Parts: sequence; C-alpha cells; structure tokens
Amino acid sequence: MLIQHTFDEEKHLYLVEKQFVLSTSAVLSMNGLGLYQGVPDSVMANAKQRGKELHAAVCAYEEDRQLPEMGEEAHERFLAYLRWKEDTGFQVCGPCERTLVYEHEGTGFLIGGTPDLIGTIDGVLYVVDLKTCYRQSGKAQQQKTFEWRLQTQSYVEGLGQDDVMWETWGPQVMRRAIVHLHPECGIVQRGQQRLGYEQYLFTSDDADVWHAAVVMAQYKLANGHKLPDREETDEQD
Repeated sequence: MLIQHTFDEEKHLYLVEKQFVLSTSAVLSMNGLGLYQGVPDSVMANAKQRGKELHAAVCAYEEDRQLPEMGEEAHERFLAYLRWKEDTGFQVCGPCERTLVYEHEGTGFLIGGTPDLIGTIDGVLYVVDLKTCYRQSGKAQQQKTFEWRLQTQSYVEGLGQDDVMWETWGPQVMRRAIVHLHPECGIVQRGQQRLGYEQYLFTSDDADVWHAAVVMAQYKLANGHKLPDREETDEQD
C-alpha cells in the first residue's frame, strides 16, 4: 500500500508526518549516479527550465488542456514526443506526474518518486519517463542508461504497491521505458529528418540492484553522509 504524503514542489520534498522520506534521485546520487558537478549554473538552469516546460506541455496535452507557452527547445522536444506517441501507439491510462511514496521492502525505508506517465504500448502496461538532456555516447551513455534502469525500477516497485490501481487494471507485468527527447536522437531517419527521440525499453529485472542502491544510501545516511543539494541531481525524479 502506498504511503499518504504531501509534496513540496518548490523544495521537491516528499513529506510524511514524523518519518523521513528519501527521493529516488537522492538514492541514485548517493550511489554516484545522476550528478552534475562542474556543469555551469547557466546550463543547469536552462536544462531545468526546458524540462519543466516540456513536462507541463505533455501533461496539458494528455489531459486535454490548453498548451502552455514554452521555449523553442521545449517545443521541439514536445513535437518529438508526439512523433514517438504516434509511432508506438502509446496511450496514457493514468495521471501525469503523480507523486508517490512507498516503503522499500526489507529496509523499512520510505522512498519518494514522480513517474511522468503510465500507459500502454501494444496493450502492454508501461511506466514512462521523459528525458530532455543532451545526447551522450559510449561509456557515458551506458552509465546514464544504468541510472535510468534504477530510476524506473523504483517507480515500478512503488506503483506495485498501489492497490487501487491494480484493482482497476487487474494483474499484469508493468514494464519500464525511457523516452529521450533531443533533436539529435533517432538514428532512423524519415528522409533527411531525424526522429528526435530514442526509446529505451528495459526488460531486465533490476530489483536486486535497486535494493543494493537503497541499502547503500541507508548506510551512508547512518554514517553522517550529507544529502546532495537538489541542484546537483537530475531534473526529475
């Protein structure tokens, strides 16, 4: 069962009375993932604004609301999202950017997260997270993909405790996807135009790796580790 909570959007804190909640991104950062030390403040500020605008536009579109104003970078990524949606037949079947808090099994630790989208592709249920960061390659992309696997594993674990959701949808496997939206993404071309997105569908069972990451975070906190500033972590949980 999910834990009742409130969410401080400005500080990005998941709040449960008299209990400590650690965000998914904080767990990742304490395991050496999702950190941006050395990135200029101006670049980080632009990335955060771009991500905020893109997520607001997607939520408005999926909830049949008027699209908000957005900058050029967010707009080109929004158009790429629409191409991805058309190409895959993705259908949203849950609330956008819903915050959740769950108890991680075996630790008693409370974890918070905010999945972007829940929906279906070819009748299969997915939790989907959207990324707007610059495209990487080689080892850097391999590490980033590993980070995304753990992030979405956290979401699956949390959503698995949503009793109301599963009463509605019935028993089935929830899969995980990352959609990376960037003009340079998409090696498949339509004429001379890139797709503007790359889709990552994760089929591996990362439950044990996520558990290890949570335990490591728990031990570090117990031994005086200071939580990283939100500015140093990824743009979304």
